[in-house]
Formats: sequence, structure tokens, C-alpha cells
Amino acid sequence: MRFWGKVIPAVAAISIGAALPAVAADLPIYQPPSPIEPVAVYKPWQGLSIGALGTYGFGKTELDRFGPLPARGPNSLNHSSLKTSGGLGGGLVGLHGQMDNWVLGAEFDGSFGDISKSRKSKGAGAFRAKSTIDQLYTVRGRLGYAMTPNTLLYGTGGIGIIHAKEKIRGRDFNVSGKGYAYTPVFGGGLEYKFSDTTSLRGEYLYASSFTKRFRDKSAPALLKAKFDGTHLIRIGLSYQIPAF
Repeated sequence: MRFWGKVIPAVAAISIGAALPAVAADLPIYQPPSPIEPVAVYKPWQGLSIGALGTYGFGKTELDRFGPLPARGPNSLNHSSLKTSGGLGGGLVGLHGQMDNWVLGAEFDGSFGDISKSRKSKGAGAFRAKSTIDQLYTVRGRLGYAMTPNTLLYGTGGIGIIHAKEKIRGRDFNVSGKGYAYTPVFGGGLEYKFSDTTSLRGEYLYASSFTKRFRDKSAPALLKAKFDGTHLIRIGLSYQIPAF
């Protein structure tokens, strides 16, 4: 009995030990979980953009000649009301960031062309007057809301820098002046992306009223031009470069 009492446990231990590898082979091998990669957020309006602008502008200029200097009276010697219109062409550069559907950024643009009007008075003492805007630059902020991933509705505002040329010419005088003026600009627009990098916009911008005085030392005389607001209808084509 003592013999079998020792043999049976030994045989059982050997049998269990032999079976363990087979059982272990049937068990699944532990695999550590794969690291979770962050999902990239789609921001179609974020980055650097460059583009081209075409503008049709119209407004009104009240142009007056005072003189001769320095003994000029309170009333202008010549007055003309000019309804200006014309086109400008140029380019833009902008930088925007996007958070959810909101887009915030800044743009700079410059355009050149001819928004002007020439008018000749009638009767005794007739004269010809001309008012021209030939350069326009703006520095603006832009705040927009992406209604869809490809459609952005936005408002914009900032400072406009306008280069103007004014002239009044009569039988016995020829007075002219040119220079830069600064005025607030604001407006809004709609921009649509028809590819990942290219977008088309339609925009309205209003350049607020301002007055510019030009002193012509050769005359001598003073020109005063009051711009009663300039309306700018603009179309732009932009190419976007993801910057961050």
C-alpha cells in the first residue's frame, strides 16, 4: 500500500505536467492594445491664401476749387458734382485659422485701375473737372462661418488706403492735385471652395466718406475733394496653402 500511495501521486503529477503544454497551446496569445491615433480635424479654410481680385466701383465726389491763395474766400470759385465709376484689378494675400465652423483671419489687398468721372460745365466761365481713384489698398480682418465645409459666409472690416487725382481746368486756370487718403472700409461676402486648394468669392466693400485737400503751389490754389462713399463690388479667385 505504501508503494502504491507513492506511485499514484507521481504518475498523476507527470500526467498533468505533460498535458499543460497542450492546454497552453490552445489558449489565445495576449496582444497589447494598439495605440489610439488622434483623428485629424478637417479645417478646409485654415492656412495661407493668395489670389487675384477684380473690382467694379462707383461713388460720388464733390470737387471745389478755392483760390488764389492765400487770400481765398469762404465760397469755392468752381464746384462740380461727379458720379464716378470704373474698374480695378489686383491681388490679395491672407492668413486664416479655423475652429469648428468659425474662421478668423486677416487679409491685405492692392488694386490699380480707374474709377473716375469727367464733367464739363456750360455757359460763361465754363470749366472741366475730373476726379479719379487709381489705387486702392486695404488691410482687413475677416470673421466667417462655414455653412458647409465648402461654403464660407463672412464679414470684413479694416482700413482702406486710397490714391486720388483731382483736376479743375478753365480758360484761365489749370489746378490739379494727387495724394493718398485713409478711410474705414467694411463689408461682407460669400466664398466657395470648388477644390481643396481653390476658391471663388463674391464680396461687397464700402469705403466710407472722407475729404482730401490738395494744394497746388503752381496755381496757387486749393482743391477740396469730398468723397461721399465708394461702393466696391469684388470677385476674387484664391489659392490656399495649408500653413499649420
